[in-house]
Amino acid sequence: MKRTHLFALLSMLGLLTLSCYSLGIIPTPTSPYAPYDCPPLPETFTEADLIGTWVAEYHDSSTTDMLILRQDGKYKQIFDSYIHFESDWQNWWIEYRPSGFLRLHLEGMRRCDSIESLCEKEDGGLLENMWAVDECENEMIRMPGEIVLIVTGVPERYLNVPRRIELQHARLAGSDWYYTFRLQEEP
Repeated sequence: MKRTHLFALLSMLGLLTLSCYSLGIIPTPTSPYAPYDCPPLPETFTEADLIGTWVAEYHDSSTTDMLILRQDGKYKQIFDSYIHFESDWQNWWIEYRPSGFLRLHLEGMRRCDSIESLCEKEDGGLLENMWAVDECENEMIRMPGEIVLIVTGVPERYLNVPRRIELQHARLAGSDWYYTFRLQEEP
């Protein structure tokens, strides 16, 4: 009988905790670097600044993830490492946030930076039970069928970053890995 009471109490505590997170009563984890890693977008920023080829290097320089964003709202992903993956042209769109940051939604994009099963997930996005952390807004987000990148300015210490913007992966909940896409220099 005591085990039943303990199980019921723990279940209620878990539900209460989840409810508090969803209501924003308990803040989600944040990076100690968040103010430094999330500088505002340049005042001159326009959506046209997103058009081009963006590259992220994971773990080592032999692993690359490339995004080609076109002005017509289509993108292509090319990932090269232990596997090679090239997507068809898929849709992207921008979500303007009250914080001043933007979220770039990439429908069908695969998250290839950490877990092999995610990179091989045919419809893209994260698994249903996975969350990611938007470090700039200190908020948990879900990504079924898509990947969301956070569009920010760059820290002043990076002088040679084209257009002064970067696309940040939201950090997977429970992970310390953090990657960004930078615009590839055009010849």
